Amino acid sequence: MNWFKTYTTPFPGYLDDNACEHVIADPSVFYIAEVEIDSFGIVGSRATCKACRKTDLLTVKEFDLVNCKDCCKPGIDSSKWYEIQSERNEDPDGGSDATMVVNVERNVWDMEKQRYFTESDPKEVRLITMWRWFDFYAPQGDEELPVCSTCWNEPKHKQRLNEDERARKDEEAYYDD
Repeated sequence: MNWFKTYTTPFPGYLDDNACEHVIADPSVFYIAEVEIDSFGIVGSRATCKACRKTDLLTVKEFDLVNCKDCCKPGIDSSKWYEIQSERNEDPDGGSDATMVVNVERNVWDMEKQRYFTESDPKEVRLITMWRWFDFYAPQGDEELPVCSTCWNEPKHKQRLNEDERARKDEEAYYDD
């Protein structure tokens, strides 16, 4: 099992693995390092200066991109969404049809256009909420449904919410008797 740790001060060997060219040229511009660790020690790290850290935050990686279950439009999970909004100093709540234009990392598959993104390919993405129903239980194989901010208020999802509420009330009534 691996876990990640963030360092705000240089640590031994932070230049050994993967550092931005600014930190390699001048170690005094070190800003932050993200380190992957397993039970044997450090697996990998990325040390960056402040400018490169901002670029990393504003670039959507493959694992950040999620497609809405209902409309299949690309979006990003709320945790990454709010991280980008705070870095841009924007209002985190963009309304019910919250969208933003981001840069997407190369070699990420664009389901909408059926091709890979190019380096200079900005993409409009939506805020995605990972929805769980009332008796959601991951160990039995349940998976969260990604629903974008636009589809959240659409009839299809409203029906899903109503059915979930009805099932919850039925189960409560069963145990109340």
